[in-house]
Amino acid sequence: MQSDQDLPQDTVEAIAKLVEKAFGYVPRAPIQHLNDGDYQPRYLPPPVPHLLGMLDAPPRLVAHLAVVHDAAVEIVDGLARQFPKLELDRDAVFFGAATHDVGKVTHPNELTGPGNEHEA
Repeated sequence: MQSDQDLPQDTVEAIAKLVEKAFGYVPRAPIQHLNDGDYQPRYLPPPVPHLLGMLDAPPRLVAHLAVVHDAAVEIVDGLARQFPKLELDRDAVFFGAATHDVGKVTHPNELTGPGNEHEA
């Protein structure tokens, strides 16, 4: 899987333009702020931190889930601004984003490489 740092700059700019066209602005992109020292992800929704603690989730997985959750919040907030009549279960979206890869606890090799055994 590529990180945003592996993508050519023109690809990143093209994606940003598409996002801006869809939402009317470019949401705060967590990945772009990971190295600037100012980025702090939102708190994961309860009971996710407790669940991750019980599973002894590795820090890399917790960080990944926090960034994905943060991105989900930005996307849902953008959708709500752009489409105020759109109905969706925000809590379900945020919980899903914060737990989508929890199966990787039992397949730690998939934290640094490809694989889908955690989905079984």
